[in-house]
Amino acid sequence: MPAKSISKKKSQQSATVPPISPNPNALSFSLKEAAAVTGVALRAIRSAIWGRKLPAHVIGKRQIVLRADLEKWVAATPTAHGRAA
Repeated sequence: MPAKSISKKKSQQSATVPPISPNPNALSFSLKEAAAVTGVALRAIRSAIWGRKLPAHVIGKRQIVLRADLEKWVAATPTAHGRAA
C-alpha cells in the first residue's frame, strides 16, 4: 500500500510544474529556455557553455544566454551530414 501513495505523490508533483514556454522574441534566455527554444537537451547547452562554444552571462545567480549568441551557436553546429549550416 505505501508504494501506491509514493507514486501518487510523484505524479502530483510533476503535474504541478508548468511547462517552459519561452518567448521566442526575447533578447536572452535562461539555460532551460535556451534548450526548449533550440530543441536540444539542457546538458548540450551546459556542455557548450563549459566548452566555451556558447557564451553565457551571469546576472545575480542566474546564467543567461543572449539570443544572438544562441543563434550563432546553432548555425555553427554541424548538420547531420557533418558540415556547419
